[in-house]
Amino acid sequence: MKQFLAQTNNLIYRDRYLYLIVALLCVASFTINEFLETGARINYLLYFSTIARATFILFSFLLAGFLTRLLLSRHPSPVSGLVAKIKDILNRPAEIASFLLLTLAIIIFKSAFTAQKAMIPALLPFSQDRQYALWDQWLHFGYAPWEITHGLFDHPLMTLFISHSYSIWFILYWVILMYFTVIKGNEKLRKQYLVSFFLCWAVVGNIFATLMSSGGPCFYKYLVPGEDVYSGLFARLHEQNNWIITNIGGAEIWALKLQEMLWDFYTEDVTGLGSGISAMPSMHVSVAVLMALGTGALNKYLGYVFWLYAVIIQIGSVHLGWHYAVDGYIGGILTFIIWKMVGMIIATSTDDSAVIRSPQLD
Repeated sequence: MKQFLAQTNNLIYRDRYLYLIVALLCVASFTINEFLETGARINYLLYFSTIARATFILFSFLLAGFLTRLLLSRHPSPVSGLVAKIKDILNRPAEIASFLLLTLAIIIFKSAFTAQKAMIPALLPFSQDRQYALWDQWLHFGYAPWEITHGLFDHPLMTLFISHSYSIWFILYWVILMYFTVIKGNEKLRKQYLVSFFLCWAVVGNIFATLMSSGGPCFYKYLVPGEDVYSGLFARLHEQNNWIITNIGGAEIWALKLQEMLWDFYTEDVTGLGSGISAMPSMHVSVAVLMALGTGALNKYLGYVFWLYAVIIQIGSVHLGWHYAVDGYIGGILTFIIWKMVGMIIATSTDDSAVIRSPQLD
C-alpha cells in the first residue's frame, strides 16, 4: 500500500500543472457565474457519462486491435496473450489510479469550459460578426471564402465527405488525447501536448473567444441586422442536403441540425453537451493544428496526415457555415504560439519529469 501511494503521489505530482489549470478554470467559471448572477447551476460533471463511455469504447478497440495483431502474427495462443496484456495493465494500479484521476480532471475541465463558453454573450455580446465577414472578403480578394470552397468542391458528395470529416474530429481528438495521456518514453512531449491541450481550450476557447465574441456565419441572420450575407451559403447547403437524403439512404449534412440545436440551446438558456455559441477563434482548427503538431513530433509522416486533416477542418469550418475563415487562421496561429511557448518552457525547466521527485511516504 505504501508503495502504491508513493507511486500514485509521484504521478499526480508529475501532472500538477494540468490540475492547476483545471482548478483555475473552475474558479473562473464559478466566480464569473456568481458575478453575473445568472442563477445557473454549473454542472462540473456534465461530460462524465459521455467521456466514461468514450474511454471504455476506446480501450475496448485498443484491446481488440492488440488481439488482431496477435492473430495476424500467428501467436500460438492469442487469447492467452490478450489475458497476459490485461493482467500486465492491472498489475500497475498506481498508473491506473493516475489515469482515472486525470480523466476525471478532463471531465471537470470540459464541463467548466462549456459553462464558461455559455457565459460569453453575457460578458461581451456578439458584435463582431459583420467585421469578421468583411475581413474574410478582404483577405480573399473580394470573395466570401465559402464561395471559393463551394466552387472547388461543388458536388453534394464532396460536401458530405467534408461534413463527415468535420464530425470525426470529436473522436480523433479524444483518441490522440488519450494516447498522450498514457504515452511512455517521452515525458517532455507528453507534458507539452497535455499542457498545450488544456491551455488551448482555456486561452483560445475561453479568453480569446470572449474578447473576440462572435456567433459565426450560421447565426449571422440572427445577430446582424439587415441583409443575411450567408443566405446563399445555407440555401446551397440545404439544396445539397436534400440531394443527399434523396440519393443516399441514411446520410445527411449533420451540421445543419447541430446548428439549429445550438441556437435552441442559446435562446432557451440551456447548458448541455457542447452547448454555447462561439465562432472566433475556431477550436476545431485549434485542436486539429495541435494534433498535427503532436503527432508530427512522434512521426513526421503521421504528422503530414494530421496536417492534411487540419486543412480539411479549416475548409470544412467555412464550407459548412460554422466559422469565418479568419476564425481558423487566428485559432491555428494562437495554437502554434502556445505549443512553442510550452515547449520552450519545458525545454528550459530544471524539473526532469522523466525522473519525478516528490516526498516519499515513510
